[in-house]
Amino acid sequence: MEEFLCYVEDFDRNPNTRPALPFLIGHEVFGVKFALACDFLKEIGFSNYSKPDTHLLDIFTGLGLSDRDPLSVFRAVTEMSVDVQETPYAVDKVFWLIGSGNLYNHARTFHTDKDEYVRMALSAWEEKRRAKYAPGGALLNASKRAGILAWFRGVGSLSCGSWSMGDHCPT
Repeated sequence: MEEFLCYVEDFDRNPNTRPALPFLIGHEVFGVKFALACDFLKEIGFSNYSKPDTHLLDIFTGLGLSDRDPLSVFRAVTEMSVDVQETPYAVDKVFWLIGSGNLYNHARTFHTDKDEYVRMALSAWEEKRRAKYAPGGALLNASKRAGILAWFRGVGSLSCGSWSMGDHCPT
């Protein structure tokens, strides 16, 4: 097992080689494609991997942050994680929760609408971009990725297993 973990770490330590491993796994293991290989790596503890599933594909494409393909979304999640100083796993989890509404650790679900989220996030980002300044006078980060996630953090929060998002919060 240690040999396998060292092998993964060789790919994981460099953002440019990181996506090559899920492609290799997908090529070598029948029925496993890029997204499922990413999920496997993420779930065994490699937090630099995100799973570009249907929720992330829909949201990141809708926000204009990536093309609609798993590698493009994987890279966009990685770039956003750098912008917001979180792991790709954490960014993945936030957007997966927005897309799925599944609080699996609490055996609960809540209504969510990823299309509505995309519309609201783009609208809020556009308003801030036009103003050029965030509240308090600080220049906004030119990154759309960071702007979208910063807006989300202002509306909801995710920490230590708790979740809230206005009226969508489970009771």
